[in-house]
Amino acid sequence: MVQVTFLGTGAAFTIKHRTNIALLVREGDTRLLIECGPTILYQLERVGATADQVHHLFISHRHGDHILGLPMFLLMRARLIRGRRQPTSPLTILGNQDVVQVGKDLNYLVFPDLAERLTHLSWVVLPDDQRSSVDLEPGIKLSTLPVPHSPGVTVLAVRLDFQSSGRSLVYSGDTTFDTGLVDFAANCDLLVHEANFSESLQPNVDAESYGHSTAGQAGRIAARANCRSLALVHLDPGYSGQEDTVRADATRQFSGEVLVPDDGTTVCLE
Repeated sequence: MVQVTFLGTGAAFTIKHRTNIALLVREGDTRLLIECGPTILYQLERVGATADQVHHLFISHRHGDHILGLPMFLLMRARLIRGRRQPTSPLTILGNQDVVQVGKDLNYLVFPDLAERLTHLSWVVLPDDQRSSVDLEPGIKLSTLPVPHSPGVTVLAVRLDFQSSGRSLVYSGDTTFDTGLVDFAANCDLLVHEANFSESLQPNVDAESYGHSTAGQAGRIAARANCRSLALVHLDPGYSGQEDTVRADATRQFSGEVLVPDDGTTVCLE
């Protein structure tokens, strides 16, 4: 069984019940963290997880709400594993070249001595100009697809396919409406798609000019891709209390299950 916990479901500016977007994906003993924003340690603690339990960390792009928590995450991990006698699970950090370089620079800038205290850590650079795949572990494939967001910043959407259960998860990252996601997300069990804007609440918004999508556009992607379920995330904080309206935008386009999860929500892919 694959469990997806929405550690955070919000955009760059957080509110009490909707912090920066982050997902914790679990299958058996394997834990994959997607995104590592400024509130990551609080988010993990809130669901009873710790930094040393994470085996793989995927970061979609370099923007602060997705990567600024990395130095503190690695510092906490180093603290938790220090002095341990039993073997420590290695951590693999995956992202494009930009993410890897910014991640290393951040750690050096704020904790210049941190590298000496880190163990069992590796960085994996993923292509930012084409679709690609790597095997995270036997039976778990991670695929990426470049998607449009803002000038000079490459974002990678990610797909996870779990061989043992046959389940699949796709996370769009921050993106404008991109039909390339239709093939990438084809027949997945859960599409987690950003919905920074709502056509109903802001009828005249030009989401593309902000590098983001609307809930209705997310619904269109899910429908064309024949996804089983759709989760809307990266919601503008101004939509607090109006989630039903955001959901309705998507349900007009997609007949499957549409979720607007709160922070801490766990979905099981069975």
